[in-house]
Amino acid sequence: MWSTVDAVSIYAGHVIGPYIIRELLGEGGFGVVYRAEQTEPVQRHVAIKIIQPGMGSKAVIARFEQERQTLALLDHPNVARVLDAGTFLRGVPYFVMDYVDGEPITTYCDRNTLSIRDRLELFLDVCEAVQHAHQKGIIHRDLKPSNILVTDAPSGATKPLVKVIDFGVAKALSGTMATEAVQTEHGQLIGTPEYMSPEQAEMGTIDIDTRSDVYSLGVVLFELLVGDLPVDSKSLRKAGYAQVARLLRECDPIKPSTRLGQLGERVEKITHCRRTTRHALVRDLSRELDWIPLKATRRERQERYRTAADLADDIRHYLRGEPLQAGPASVGYHMRKFVHRYRGHVAAGCVILAVLLAGVVVLSVALAQVAEQREIAESREREALLARDAEVQQRERAESEAARALRAEAEAEQVSSELQLVVDFQAQQLSDLDTAVMGERLREEIIEKRRSALAGLPAGDEAIDLGLEELERSLKGVNFTDVALSVLRRSLFDRALQAIDEQFSDQPLVRGRLLQTVASTLVQLGLSEQAIAPHRAALEIHRQILGEDHPETLASIANLGYCFMLQGDFAAAERYLKKALGGARREFGDEHPNTLAAMNNLGSLLRQQGRPEEAEAYYREALQIRRRTLGDDDPATLTSIGNMGFLLREQGRFADAEPYVRESLDGHRRAFGDEHPRTLISFGHMGVVLQRQGRYDAAMPYFQQGLRGHRRILGDEHPDTLVAINSKSVLLRVLERWEESE
Repeated sequence: MWSTVDAVSIYAGHVIGPYIIRELLGEGGFGVVYRAEQTEPVQRHVAIKIIQPGMGSKAVIARFEQERQTLALLDHPNVARVLDAGTFLRGVPYFVMDYVDGEPITTYCDRNTLSIRDRLELFLDVCEAVQHAHQKGIIHRDLKPSNILVTDAPSGATKPLVKVIDFGVAKALSGTMATEAVQTEHGQLIGTPEYMSPEQAEMGTIDIDTRSDVYSLGVVLFELLVGDLPVDSKSLRKAGYAQVARLLRECDPIKPSTRLGQLGERVEKITHCRRTTRHALVRDLSRELDWIPLKATRRERQERYRTAADLADDIRHYLRGEPLQAGPASVGYHMRKFVHRYRGHVAAGCVILAVLLAGVVVLSVALAQVAEQREIAESREREALLARDAEVQQRERAESEAARALRAEAEAEQVSSELQLVVDFQAQQLSDLDTAVMGERLREEIIEKRRSALAGLPAGDEAIDLGLEELERSLKGVNFTDVALSVLRRSLFDRALQAIDEQFSDQPLVRGRLLQTVASTLVQLGLSEQAIAPHRAALEIHRQILGEDHPETLASIANLGYCFMLQGDFAAAERYLKKALGGARREFGDEHPNTLAAMNNLGSLLRQQGRPEEAEAYYREALQIRRRTLGDDDPATLTSIGNMGFLLREQGRFADAEPYVRESLDGHRRAFGDEHPRTLISFGHMGVVLQRQGRYDAAMPYFQQGLRGHRRILGDEHPDTLVAINSKSVLLRVLERWEESE
């Protein structure tokens, strides 16, 4: 017998559903993990995690349930999959994962004596797995070697397989997966002290973002390079919670090369496991391999790598001999990296240059005398030719410029006229699309066709009524707004994009603007994934013809960045949105609508990345200018007001957020009515702010009205509708109305 759950023994041979327990694998902060054998519908080895003995409180069970939901979102070759989940005994939850027959990454690397380069290549897979989790809105919060397992290269693979496991203390960035019941309790230390970021160790801190995982990755990388931790594990473990937080907050991170020098006799074994020598390892660590872990483990979050992907990029820069983001910005450093990377080419170039210079000196002396004599004769002839040709050239140049100007003016006028007619017509057609109305007409058409078919049969009125009632029942579960969206995508947008490419191939500006119009409509209808390709094509056309800083090019850059943000590709989105904002400031100034829109979009991206301080600066600047130049009831101002409320709400400042959210909702209702998509989003925000202040009865009507409108106007599958469904289900769960919530 190994352990008990609510006084029931767990032992080898114990049966949980279709799984037979075989052996104990380990224990974590909240769960116990066993290796088990699945018997049906397939036979395989799996890992089962259940509540740790004696920890059956509601808070722990809720956290365990969060872990199960968290892992179900992840789909990456380097993250252990969730295969099944359920409860046993008296409602004790469990979930089933891939069984990873591996060992901690540090142990694997040492046992196989992997070189520094091989360790870095393996660590890149860890970074990619963590970045995938971050893009799903999930923070691991307990990254350490024992949660990063490695197995030998599977069949057909060229390197070992990494699996990141145990998201048991993960935190949902968006807040949509966790109610207050599963939030980290103030005063509870969640994670492993040696790998924990300073902000995570702070008692009562709930402002944890993805950079906390970047810190932990930096510690793991430090250990892979040096063979030891940057802090003394025994001292840290002996300290109390407050002392742990103080040590992590006040102690500067140590350099890997410095730490290596403190390890004494252990260095010989460490260098052997890395297939190197002490001198070579110190040389490698003393510069760039010092910089990468140091940047990842900075005490201040804003000084670390922004994402796990940025950390991985710097490791790739190191492996390719390129300058590091963590390195100095000096010209000398970048020049040294260039020479080192291309030293063979540089050396050969220097030899060739020396030979050429020597030849030039000798030849110059010989030619100088000839040139002096020739110059006297040619200067007289040149003066005569110049005087004679100047008048002819000036006359020809003037005629050519005049003709070219006339042709360009005529072509521009023709293209502009044709372009405006086509683009205006298409924009008008697309702006009139109403998927809710289209869906309702589709439904009415189906019923009318059925009525006509029944009327042609030899049956009475009663049979016709019964047939129509049966059809009505069968159509009840169909959301015709979704049907209309699907029809539009296949029958209108796909064909429109094909026609634009075929019919306007010789008119690139017309093609680019038409592509942008279609793409913008796709985004408006919630089909942002399909909008990326036409937005990208439009941007390429505008760049080639109009230039990088033309207003239409800047609009294309901003549109593409917004699409990437909607798809969760935050790194790409930030590149495009920053470029759009910089261009708008240069071309239009700080108070132009295009500049303010770019400012607002960049703020929204930073908010979604867990960078609230940076986001608030952009939001407040845009709101202040819009209130002054546009007034409080302008749609753009209302957007800025709503953004401020949403940002404050995400930071847990619900009382501060409520005035902004209420002002935004009231303004949208006045400007657009109760069923406009922007108004419906404001209903949801208002509900969340009231709910998080414990005013559940006041919150419910806002959730209900917002959800009804979203389903009718946008359909069941629109992203905004899914958010509204989830928000209402969370409130029902808080109210313990379990069946409705499910």
